[in-house]
Amino acid sequence: MDNSLLPPSSSVSDVLKKTGPEKPITASSLAQNTFNYHDDIYLGGKERSFRFDTTTTIRKVQEWFDDVQTLYDLELIKKLSKSKERPMLHGRMLIIGLGLIEASIYQQLKQSGAFDKLVQESESEYKIQKLLPDVLTEHGRVLYEKLINIETRPDLLDSVKNWSDDALKKSEDDLLGRVAFARFLAKRITSILPTEGAYAIHLYGPWGAGKSTVLNFLKDILEPNSKKVSMWEKVMQIIIRLSNWGKKKKEDEWLVFEFNAWRHQHIEPPWWSLMEGVFQYTKKKLTLWGLVQEYSWRLNLGGLIYLIPAIIMLWLFSLAISWIPTNIIPPKVDQPLTTSEFLSAVASAAKNISEIIALILTVWGGILAINRSLLFGTAKSAQDYKDRIQDPMNEIKKHFNRLIKNLLKNNYRVVIFIDDLDRCRSSYVVELLEGIQTLFREAPVFFIVASDRRWLNACYEQVYEKFKSQVNELGKPLGTLFLEKAFRFSTPMPGISDELEKRYWLYLLDIKNDEQIVDFAVALKKADEIVSQIESEEEVRAVVKTSTKKEFAEQRAIREKAVERLATPAIMARLEHTLRLYKELLEENPRAMKRLVNTYSANLTLDILSETNIERHQLVLWTILSTRWPSLAEYLEEDPEMIEKIIQKNVVNVRDELKPLFLEPEILKVVNGEGKEVPQSGPLNKETIEKCVQMHA
Repeated sequence: MDNSLLPPSSSVSDVLKKTGPEKPITASSLAQNTFNYHDDIYLGGKERSFRFDTTTTIRKVQEWFDDVQTLYDLELIKKLSKSKERPMLHGRMLIIGLGLIEASIYQQLKQSGAFDKLVQESESEYKIQKLLPDVLTEHGRVLYEKLINIETRPDLLDSVKNWSDDALKKSEDDLLGRVAFARFLAKRITSILPTEGAYAIHLYGPWGAGKSTVLNFLKDILEPNSKKVSMWEKVMQIIIRLSNWGKKKKEDEWLVFEFNAWRHQHIEPPWWSLMEGVFQYTKKKLTLWGLVQEYSWRLNLGGLIYLIPAIIMLWLFSLAISWIPTNIIPPKVDQPLTTSEFLSAVASAAKNISEIIALILTVWGGILAINRSLLFGTAKSAQDYKDRIQDPMNEIKKHFNRLIKNLLKNNYRVVIFIDDLDRCRSSYVVELLEGIQTLFREAPVFFIVASDRRWLNACYEQVYEKFKSQVNELGKPLGTLFLEKAFRFSTPMPGISDELEKRYWLYLLDIKNDEQIVDFAVALKKADEIVSQIESEEEVRAVVKTSTKKEFAEQRAIREKAVERLATPAIMARLEHTLRLYKELLEENPRAMKRLVNTYSANLTLDILSETNIERHQLVLWTILSTRWPSLAEYLEEDPEMIEKIIQKNVVNVRDELKPLFLEPEILKVVNGEGKEVPQSGPLNKETIEKCVQMHA
């Protein structure tokens, strides 16, 4: 178990065990089971009479428990608790957590006074002055604040639907512009040629920002045919595949493999289960020769040591079969057998039969061993592989390259989504990302890693803590230096405009107008026509600006279609040409311009979707500053007024560790936008930084 999570108490473990960790169940049923287990303990003994109304969302018991764990901050509980006992996830905390996840459970508990009672009892149990929201993680606080906001509308409390906290899967359910952002990413991905090798993108944001939702939408865009099909459709697909066997596809088709890091972190090394998962997901698309190569490789790496003895055993077995009639069945004689002769024949037959059974078991064991040598998804198989192979890393590298290139030859391109990495322990995170950088870097495959940037930074700094004092770059924490090497570009989740947030809340409260949904669908079609001929960033900005006089649905539709257009190769090429004016403000390395173009295009997308409307020159300066000196950018986001102190070279009331940044000539040059070719539109200002805070989640 992850040491950063609250371990279950013995009673909670019993509830999970008795209910069944893999059993599909509603949150209300799990809460009821927890109440029933604690007879005469909770709510002053009144829990016997408490009955939950049935909720609708059904998930496995273990999944409910895993999600509840992510709501509580173990370190905060340790810090605030006066109890000497180790903090554990008790039954009350489980029920409270289920209430935060499922609003209807919270409402039922709150209306009866049971929720406040459970909180008070938990505070007493942990010896904490205040439980909520002081012991919650950021994800837990978001859920708690939503419930509090709903309570401010008591007239609507009873009518609020029970909304699942799961990531959205259908694009038609999107109300926050996430689909448009996913389409932008899809266009960027599809425009990159496979000759560049592996291409890694970091999608970051805090828990609850919607990263998994964007991945779901992105998968739906790239791989629209991945949905479940009927048995008849499967048969037809097999027939079509057989008829086209060996023929090269005319167009690229994307294969999206989803890898949940948190659920695989018990298998080490991390890249082992990732590689196995990619093969299992894509093997149906391999040619016959590709499959032969794959299984031959697996046998050569260890299966042959089982295969040769198995062949010998099979040969002996065939001899034994021909030997049975003459050795087990005694020859016919004219005279009946004596007792001693009969017993001798029986003993001989039993001996022969036992030898044959032993031979069969040996052969069967050999077959099982071969089968195990072809299964690479377990921790034991990973260890066996490393013990047997002289140069395991090089073999893995060559094999993965061949697998991906075999798919590419038939015009299949692979995208790997890595989610929930910000729930894994530090060593696992670092080893997985380093495996992507080293073992898989030459394969023409995309990696999209969705995780909290702060978590990844902390993981690197913990693993390489001894090097922090030796490896130091102004304005860049150690973790940031590693992430720069790991990803071609990083982008946060887009922010939410005030109007969009307002409409979203009304939707959650079920005060929506179906006509508005229809109007928006019509507006999207019109917007597609408007932006279809756009060829430059200037034209994108112009059409977005003119849309501000239109109705909200039309405005929003134009913004969403405009960001899709931004990702086209023609506009990206012009964008790179325009940004070359700022080359004097960049680091002196070959990747600096590419990184600026990628990050600026992402920031421009966030700006348009979040409706912050930042002037181009200001946005470019902020992009350069936040890329080169991320720790300074984070500090300015917390206190935008400090930008004036940089311009004035004033370090009064500035933290000691940040003073060198405020006096650095290169930083002052970027903030002022100084350069021979740089447009003279004024220095970076407070208003821009405030908008940049709103620009992302």
